Amino acid sequence: MSTPVSGSSSTPSSQATLSALLAQSAPSASTGAPISFGGLVSGLNTQAIIQALLTADQAPIVQLQSEQAREQAKLSAWQDLNTKLGALQAAADTLGLQGSVSAKQVSFAGPSGTFASGTASPNTPTGSFQLQIDQLATATQVKSTAGVGAAILGTDVMSTNSKLSTPVTSGTFTVGVTDPVSHLVTNHQISITTGEDFNTVLADVNTQTSGAVSGSVVGNTIQLTSNNGQPITLGSSGDSSNFLSVVKLLGQPSATTMTSSGPVGVANPNVALDQGNINGFTTGTTNGTLAVNGVTINYNSTTDSLNTVLNRINASAAGVTATYDPVSDTVTVASAGTGNVDISLADGTGNLLSSLNVTAAGAHHLGQSAKYEVNGGTAQYSLSNTVNNLVPGVNVTLQSVTTGGPITGSISLNNTVGTSAVQAFVTAYNSVVDTITQDTAFDTNTKVAGIFLGDPTVTSIQQQLDQGLFISNGVSQGLTPPYTDISTIGLSTGPVGSQPGTTTDLQFDASTFQAALSANPSAVTNLANTVFGQLSKTTLSIVQPFGLVDSAIQGETQQITDFQNEIFAQNLILQQQQALLTTEFSNLDTALANLQSQSAAGASVLASLAAQTTTTSTTPTSTSA
Repeated sequence: MSTPVSGSSSTPSSQATLSALLAQSAPSASTGAPISFGGLVSGLNTQAIIQALLTADQAPIVQLQSEQAREQAKLSAWQDLNTKLGALQAAADTLGLQGSVSAKQVSFAGPSGTFASGTASPNTPTGSFQLQIDQLATATQVKSTAGVGAAILGTDVMSTNSKLSTPVTSGTFTVGVTDPVSHLVTNHQISITTGEDFNTVLADVNTQTSGAVSGSVVGNTIQLTSNNGQPITLGSSGDSSNFLSVVKLLGQPSATTMTSSGPVGVANPNVALDQGNINGFTTGTTNGTLAVNGVTINYNSTTDSLNTVLNRINASAAGVTATYDPVSDTVTVASAGTGNVDISLADGTGNLLSSLNVTAAGAHHLGQSAKYEVNGGTAQYSLSNTVNNLVPGVNVTLQSVTTGGPITGSISLNNTVGTSAVQAFVTAYNSVVDTITQDTAFDTNTKVAGIFLGDPTVTSIQQQLDQGLFISNGVSQGLTPPYTDISTIGLSTGPVGSQPGTTTDLQFDASTFQAALSANPSAVTNLANTVFGQLSKTTLSIVQPFGLVDSAIQGETQQITDFQNEIFAQNLILQQQQALLTTEFSNLDTALANLQSQSAAGASVLASLAAQTTTTSTTPTSTSA
């Protein structure tokens, strides 16, 4: 640390600067002008003089700031190295896993089409098997056996009836009648006014078409019938009422009989159950309950809508998805899983489920389990299309039925996984090595040293990495010759005879690695797991809390804090000295002001005395006779 600044220190440099400033402020000999002070009286540039006095005393602070900046640079360098070492540890850890080197893959061959996909554990033997898929697993569904909403009646008012998905608007719609002789179509405009019911509108259809078309309410549908044996056409671009859309007749092809494509009277899933037009539902159930697969669902018919209840079912642990289809006016409850397992539905308080027509036996459509045979054996079944251990170590997902006979599944080595893992390690290792090389170098031209030149901690890290990677005692560690060091699987720092200084980075020959893996996968896997597993542990000990790198980072952080505290203390001393000098110059200014005031007063007295003397000398003297 630098010596703290003393308030009484002064150097020749600062004195020379001060002398120059005073000379600039001195009176001119040629003019005899008085001193010109910049303050109230003195006219001296007191701030510049004070700054000149403090300049030399700021040198230790500048030195501290320079040293602090260097420590900050070292901290950043340590943090960068720590990040890269972390990436290296993760890459080494991956190669230390059996599945990263001796990964297996499953492929299927057979008739065209995708029938199955699969995965195999790393220790699964290579080979093949036969697979026949007879049926896939499907999910159980429960669907309303009839429309949920109350059916329309001929006397229902169309513009206000809650049975309709949308109220019918006033306006017109078109009914086209085909002439049986000319086959020309004549369009008839049917008017609808607010307050009309279905019977009134259908009677108007009969009247406007002169009996050629008649309409009626059939069940929960509207049916229009041609009475002249010719097709009916419906709708035109000039229609202003939505009648045909609401009753589900719009867009249908011409026919002699046209019937709504779905129920006209439907439930309203977005209002309270009591107002939702659910046929047969007992209203006023303020504390209703139902059970799905044994999970109780609560509802309040005066505040909860049908969609609210269905969403509540979906969010529960019942394992189903419940939906309402406004087109078919039905509710479907589908199992989240597959297989021939039924869904349990039961009303508790209230009759919501029975009103939704999902409790009847005909509503349940049981799913089926997957059926398959392996190597011509007996039929096997699975609730899921994903079959674990279909053969030992192999998981298969069934995708379609094999209609052309069994397909062949092959288990083989997947050397691309290991190749990618080794390449990722090489990239991470070289990143660390390049960083250390750069930060410990010395440029003979610029005479600039790397931030870690001569740092024993960095040297230790490099040695530990080299010793962990380039082992020489592979046989003693249980490795199988010739695969006893990493050079046998395509890893090296360059060919023998390379120019010194050019073999720092690790190089990887993927073809050598893949050939070795194919020749003896267990020996190569053992080598990779041993070397990289140990290197992962070594690197982890370096980067873990209180390890070499963490300790270096903590040390740099403390050093930076110490410098900051010292800079703060020295700045405080400077501030105190500046305040003292400012006070002294202010006092000087005040003293000069007093002197000028006294000088002016003395001059005034002298002038007065001089005037009195002049007057006395000029007065006449009287003589006696």
